[in-house]
Amino acid sequence: MEMKEFRTLLEIEKVGSISLAAKSLYISQPGLSQFLHSYEREIGFVIFERVPQGVRPTVKGRDYLALIRSLVEQYDTGLAELKGGRQRGIRFGIGDQRGALLIPVIMSRLNGLYPEFRLEINDTISSRDRLLAALKDDIVDAACTTIINEDYRTVDGIWIYPLVREEIMLLIPRNHDIMDKLQINADGLYWIEPKELCNQTYILCDHKREIRKMSDQIFWNLNITNVNILQSSTSLFTVINSCQNCNALTFSPWEYVCDRTDCVKASLGKEGVFWTHILMARLSVFQADELELLKRILRESLITDMKNRHVSVIE
Repeated sequence: MEMKEFRTLLEIEKVGSISLAAKSLYISQPGLSQFLHSYEREIGFVIFERVPQGVRPTVKGRDYLALIRSLVEQYDTGLAELKGGRQRGIRFGIGDQRGALLIPVIMSRLNGLYPEFRLEINDTISSRDRLLAALKDDIVDAACTTIINEDYRTVDGIWIYPLVREEIMLLIPRNHDIMDKLQINADGLYWIEPKELCNQTYILCDHKREIRKMSDQIFWNLNITNVNILQSSTSLFTVINSCQNCNALTFSPWEYVCDRTDCVKASLGKEGVFWTHILMARLSVFQADELELLKRILRESLITDMKNRHVSVIE
């Protein structure tokens, strides 16, 4: 029996679901179900019983999971000591709501593949500018956020690396008058001429959010004028739901609206508008291989999550 198998069982226990565990472990649900069935047959008793909400440990399963959890913790501690002492702590900031969705995925992947590293998550800093200031002030060591422009130069010892790009969509309630202005591209997807967005009513995130900066830049770059901003909120989810109720427009990353059926998503112009997920880090804190490790984990986490949600990945 291997540590990888132990970690897999502990992940199933943590999330209480075969399907959710398969997603966080980047394997198929049938493959994970087959693994569990074979594992339980090998040890001679059932570890998890199936319930309507997912799975939960049996009586013997709880004792067995406690045993392997102890073994995994001892292994991780011993390995860290052999490699030079305690776990390597990384203070990590995630500023925007889209990035916050990745925290469980990133932590699970890092813990499973590189137990010598420990992420200390700080998700209280709301914007890229504040994250950059936190990096300079030694509050965090690295951060993941989004950037609107394409300037990825090192800033005062802060290393900035682009990960993937994601399209920003116009979100339209189905009974909105602007529906008549939509066009369809060769792939059968909606798009709209920016000039049609003038003189419309919007609900947007407030100025603390990166998506609001993107919204304001969209208005400026596409020459969208005479807009009426009905209200704003710190939560993009609140904004989206308010648009439905108030019959107003908003802008959102595809991630937040890809599975909604109560509204229509449209690209801004034929080419669309995008923002970029980036990794920022203080060069003085990391070795080159550690930065490559963080970059790879974040990029893989983003791409996997986006593909699972049918979001177009632009690398």
